[in-house]
Amino acid sequence: MKKNLKKEKVPVKKSNDKKAHQRKPGENPCTHSWIKGAMTLTVLGKKCKVKDSKMCKKCAEEYLNKYATLCNSCEGVIFPGQAVAGTGDKKSKYPYTHMSFECCDCGGLHCGHWGEGKLIPLGI
Repeated sequence: MKKNLKKEKVPVKKSNDKKAHQRKPGENPCTHSWIKGAMTLTVLGKKCKVKDSKMCKKCAEEYLNKYATLCNSCEGVIFPGQAVAGTGDKKSKYPYTHMSFECCDCGGLHCGHWGEGKLIPLGI
């Protein structure tokens, strides 16, 4: 039995292109059409595969280049919403690492989640 491998195109309303690219943190006003499924994006100079996006490629790259950061350890991209560990070096351009044993060997120092361009610290 063959599966239908055709990717589904997401229907959207047409809009003024300038308005679609003016967003506030937390909003997703992308009104462009795009193909559901995995896509390869360039974020902070790194090629990244994204499994599923709720934006077109142009909007997703713009959003992630604005709000993502790089890991101090592996130099990979830390996406908004990912757990991060602090390196203790506040003078570093990238003072956070992925919350993983590969990037933070003690697996600790969990200091919060990466938000839209800033750290969201753990609540007390």
